[in-house]
Amino acid sequence: MDGTLARLLLLVGVLVALAIALHAPVIGMVAVALAAAALLSVGWLRQVAAGLRIRRELPDELAFGERARASIVLENRSLLRVPWLEVRESVPLPLRLTPVPHRVLTLGAGATARVEYTIRGGRRGWYTLGPLQVALGDALGLKRLRLSGPTATLVVYPRVVSLAELDLPAALLIGPLRGQRGEDPARPAGVRPYAPGDDIRRLDWKSSARQRTLLVRRADATLAPETTLAVAFGRQDYEPTIFYDALERAATAAASLAVALLNAKLPVSLISNGRDPLQERDGVALGWGKGDGQRRLLLRLLGRLTPGVERDLFEVLAAQPLPWGGTTVLVLSDLTPARLPAVLALRRRGQQLMLLLVEGTAGGLALARQHQMAAWRVGRREQPVLVRS
Repeated sequence: MDGTLARLLLLVGVLVALAIALHAPVIGMVAVALAAAALLSVGWLRQVAAGLRIRRELPDELAFGERARASIVLENRSLLRVPWLEVRESVPLPLRLTPVPHRVLTLGAGATARVEYTIRGGRRGWYTLGPLQVALGDALGLKRLRLSGPTATLVVYPRVVSLAELDLPAALLIGPLRGQRGEDPARPAGVRPYAPGDDIRRLDWKSSARQRTLLVRRADATLAPETTLAVAFGRQDYEPTIFYDALERAATAAASLAVALLNAKLPVSLISNGRDPLQERDGVALGWGKGDGQRRLLLRLLGRLTPGVERDLFEVLAAQPLPWGGTTVLVLSDLTPARLPAVLALRRRGQQLMLLLVEGTAGGLALARQHQMAAWRVGRREQPVLVRS
């Protein structure tokens, strides 16, 4: 019971006792009036609290740096007026663009009020807004009710930059990045109609004679179109002094490359030893897909990803199927002799390899060149930039 209401009820009790002792009906009437006012005020407050509905309106995802409007909607469904209502919001610091909302307002019967503010995707991550603190009071100031409003979750995508800003060479020796794939004559796959520009040496004269039209021998591609982004995101993968900075640069490099591949209409998957907060264990795997739907799924997953503590990236990769002739892009801290056997094992699984080294050293780049692997070092500027080895 609120202190003010308790003191009022104590006063009513004292007045009743005085009225009886002094045989003073006027004092008794005052006591009854005070008691009635207190009961009416408390009953009023409980009625409007039962009819109050609170909801949030905000996007469930933001691009890095994007701004959006967020709203708290308060609806009074009762037939009574809310004398006063106080709203206190809780917004994670990376999302704050304006002061945290704190409003005091009144709400008429059947009325709706909105408390609006602006948020910004200031840092990649998965955030919870709330809990929302709402306080209601009666007109006499006798009682206050405290309610907790709904929470909401929101994911901020990692920063995405163009391949030009990443400084990737145009003639990179990774099939899918060139947007076209050669054919392997040793892997015949039937015939197709002749098209202008086809090499006449590939004409299948026997099939052309049977079909009475020019046909060209067709072969399977030398490289599969699928690209697997394998991102090291464990506590053990980066030095503690630069841990969080390295994670953000790794996420940015992976997201930027993924978007470029998806824009080229190529299938992309994501594998990491990080942890998705929506799951209960380390290790995530998003299957291959193309188009805007895959882009959204991949960026949402990279946005939610938090450091893993249990599994190694290559342990997670070993449990996943990889298409023969596909490309695996490894986003690592550096290539070391200890890491080299696991990397070469991917080549034995038929993978074309590309390395993005977040903390790449001259030794790591030299080791990659020694084993004929394409490797680049992710820079430390405001946005990740790949520096040619």
